[in-house]
Amino acid sequence: MGTRGTIIHRQLQGMDDVMAVRAFLSDVYGRTGDGRVWEIRRWEGMFWHDDPTKVRDRLSHPSPTIRLWFDGDQLVAVAHPEGVGDVHLQVGPGYEGLTDAMLTWSESTLPGVDAHGRQRLTTFALGEDESRREVLKARGYAKDDWHMVQRWRDLTSPLPEAPVVAGYVIRPIVAGDARDAGSLAHLINAAFGHAFGPEAITNFEHSPSFDADLQMVAVAPDGTFASHTGVTIDVSTSLAIVEPVCTHPDHRRLGLATACMTAGLVGATERGATRATVGTGHDNPSNHVYKALGFDGVEVVEAWSKTW
Repeated sequence: MGTRGTIIHRQLQGMDDVMAVRAFLSDVYGRTGDGRVWEIRRWEGMFWHDDPTKVRDRLSHPSPTIRLWFDGDQLVAVAHPEGVGDVHLQVGPGYEGLTDAMLTWSESTLPGVDAHGRQRLTTFALGEDESRREVLKARGYAKDDWHMVQRWRDLTSPLPEAPVVAGYVIRPIVAGDARDAGSLAHLINAAFGHAFGPEAITNFEHSPSFDADLQMVAVAPDGTFASHTGVTIDVSTSLAIVEPVCTHPDHRRLGLATACMTAGLVGATERGATRATVGTGHDNPSNHVYKALGFDGVEVVEAWSKTW
């Protein structure tokens, strides 16, 4: 499909633009009900799940790596990286014709360098998005061997009963509590290999959709955090977003992730959420947990790469 009016594009500039993109992503999901664009929690994480000093510095000047496309004064598409050498194309319905131009910008701005010194860029497409796949093929992209999956669950159907793991306590974190922030940072770092400080956790508590009562942790007998599931609700679409799901390597295979996730989803349902989603790698062992909890709807998110 083509574009509709006079299209302009520019850099993201400050918090007003961050919030405009958040509203755009929510609106697209509300109109499509699928995973063609990011959910709001993932977008918020780019700006609040970090050291606040770094975030303020990034937003104090126009971003050279985040581009916004407008039809008049209406935001219709966004291109941005998440990691080095990748680009995520968030395109509103009816503006799929912008994909080629967005890739032209991305290839000139965002490529990484492979082990042989060649430029390389990876982007993503829903497996059912033939329009984007054709554009990618025409530009020399090839589908990678790996892919992501976006899993979905209707929250109007009952959740299974949460397992009870002897000696562990399931509870929400306490917002503003320095000890909880430090414990959660330690758990996330151990589970994912990150290097977050407690200030990143505390800063995320100021994100627009944060609800401490939906940030569940399993506390081990020694008082450390053993597992964590965060749930965020997009109030305008009644969507519960499950992110992250993690368990410390010393406490895995006990049912703690299932217990935390169930508690978070129960809380989300009580707050009016009617559908839930979680994203993960296609070969992530956590998929069996998500399937057992009723996340049977699956969308494939393909990775496509180009080297030159």
